[in-house]
Amino acid sequence: MVFLTSTSNPIWDSVLCQFLFRWLTKVY
Repeated sequence: MVFLTSTSNPIWDSVLCQFLFRWLTKVY
């Protein structure tokens, strides 16, 4: 999830990473 770190807000990056991780775990 390195592509998410391009944003200027680290907190937003964390939220996006958590959201993507949960979505991926639901898919698989």
